[in-house]
Amino acid sequence: MALIVTASRLFTPLESIPSPYIVIEDGKVTSLASQMEADIPKGKTLDFKEKVLAPAYLDIHLHGSSGHDVMEKDDAALLAIETMLASHGVAAYLPTTVTASEDRTVRALEHLGKAIRKGDQPCRSTPLGIHLEGPFISCAKRGVHPLEHLVEPSAEKLQRYWEASAGTLRMVTIAPEIPGAIETIRHARQLGIHCSLGHSNATYEEAVAGITAGANHVTHTFNAMR
Repeated sequence: MALIVTASRLFTPLESIPSPYIVIEDGKVTSLASQMEADIPKGKTLDFKEKVLAPAYLDIHLHGSSGHDVMEKDDAALLAIETMLASHGVAAYLPTTVTASEDRTVRALEHLGKAIRKGDQPCRSTPLGIHLEGPFISCAKRGVHPLEHLVEPSAEKLQRYWEASAGTLRMVTIAPEIPGAIETIRHARQLGIHCSLGHSNATYEEAVAGITAGANHVTHTFNAMR
């Protein structure tokens, strides 16, 4: 049976709909319209009366919250983080690592990869994939990332991280001017990983080279970069 959700107003990415109804079947929105233009279909109705409906948030760069870091091995850390996110309307997110030793990074990727493969859990924000921020970043623009753990990128190193995550890496922040970055960006795109330019001291020409290689995002624009 379809679930019909009604409210006073609906905001979509393109428009504002007064007196909307949304039809949900098998967990997916199959149609939506205004009650002023069409009759409400039959089904179980959930009425939010004077409330406003809007798409949930997707946070693609989150290191932690509620006193916890996503790189902690304790499952209770992700429970606290994801419960808090859900309470603020964040339906899904990319848990984001910070530069650390290779062993610690691999352990974190393994733990997060397992959590991601579990899928949706009630009353929690869903981790959709991992955002690897560091260690492929500029020494000059590293911010809080520890210098001793920064490394030059390579396809081989990225492959190890990809395998540790069991294929759940979705985004990598990388400085395109570092030796090996262009090759790594190309390999990442072959794996379906989005490459984000950030923590970078790149010139215009070096940034363009990264974009030409496949980079398609920027990490905290205008901060920790020229």
